Amino acid sequence: MTNVNPENSTNQPAPEGKDAAGGLPLRGLAMVLIAVAVLLGLWGLYSLTQGDGNGTVATSGDEAETSATIEQGGTGDAGDADQDPNAPDAAAEDGGDDGSEGEDGEAAAGNGRDGADADADDDERDARRDDEDGRDTRGEAAASDRSAGAAGAGTSAKSEPVVNVLNNSTVNGLAEDIYDRLEEEGIAVGEHGNLPGEVTTLKETTLYYHPGDIAGERAARDLGDRIGDTNGVPVRIEPNIDGLPEETTGPGKVTLALIGEVVL
Repeated sequence: MTNVNPENSTNQPAPEGKDAAGGLPLRGLAMVLIAVAVLLGLWGLYSLTQGDGNGTVATSGDEAETSATIEQGGTGDAGDADQDPNAPDAAAEDGGDDGSEGEDGEAAAGNGRDGADADADDDERDARRDDEDGRDTRGEAAASDRSAGAAGAGTSAKSEPVVNVLNNSTVNGLAEDIYDRLEEEGIAVGEHGNLPGEVTTLKETTLYYHPGDIAGERAARDLGDRIGDTNGVPVRIEPNIDGLPEETTGPGKVTLALIGEVVL
């Protein structure tokens, strides 16, 4: 067994590559520090590179926006430069034209209203004229109707001649009596009186009519047939003679000359 001398052990130098305290070798520590320094340097370079890149991109974007702004401004300026220097005058002229067109439009509208009012007045006048024409037409129609009625009445009067009654007998009041009975029956009667014997003396009751009066002749024959059938004696029918009173002759008049009493 070997004895160790503590003094010898303490004074002996430390092996190469180790520190006196017995820690890590100095060379390894130096390598670690160098690696850390390199990493820090790379990190700093990376950071600078990224910052430059962002700055470049931002700068590029700003430049792009600036260029776009410049281009737009340039275009605007160019457009303004290309515009006619008399543009305000043109705008004013356009405004004047618009104003003129507005005035023309108002004038046209006014003319349209005037035309509409004129048309309305014309329509109203036409309506009044039509009403007046209608009233005139109705008045003329009424007058025509009245004329037609009067003509019809005249025709009816002509178609139903009046009957005059004369007494050629010795029976007093005979003509008046027959006259009243004819009137009561609704037969149109005219005159009644005497037909003196010194004028003419009849042998039978006679009905006289105006020559050529067809309606009068027909009325005379109808009344003669009636008297003949009722009394059983014939009645003479002939044109007027000269001895009859003037007021009993003429168209539309029939004269019944009696030689005695008759039954109607």
